[in-house]
Amino acid sequence: MERKELVRSINSIVSTDKLEWEPWDRYFPGAPPTEGEYGGWVKVLRRPEATEKGWTFLFKWVGWPGKTVRHIAIVPDDGEEHVYMVMPPINDPNFNMEGTYTFRGPGARHGGNFGADFTSFLRYTTGPDIILSYEFVDRRPTSKDI
Repeated sequence: MERKELVRSINSIVSTDKLEWEPWDRYFPGAPPTEGEYGGWVKVLRRPEATEKGWTFLFKWVGWPGKTVRHIAIVPDDGEEHVYMVMPPINDPNFNMEGTYTFRGPGARHGGNFGADFTSFLRYTTGPDIILSYEFVDRRPTSKDI
């Protein structure tokens, strides 16, 4: 039997140094907006296409001095979230790719506190997280804040 459907390459290469950092609230509904250099920033590595859903981002958080953003988010009901958080931030000269991987299934409600700077790789099989709520809370000063 002859295969009549068009087969396309699923390989893609993205040079992240050619991508601009964009405010994360463009892609994450309900996210707190950036303020100057502070807040969430993304480089879009992959966007949904006609035959494939999903988003892939490089994400960096630049924390406000003395503040933490406490948030609650949810993964879309028809998707999954894959997060690889890199420790330390990517702009650290001792960058070594060690980190933590987290998987969240469809509809997973989760929360977190974004204070100090970090970088992560995010993959969503459908749409990005929806931020349900957030608040700014005071945090203890770190050497970065001085």
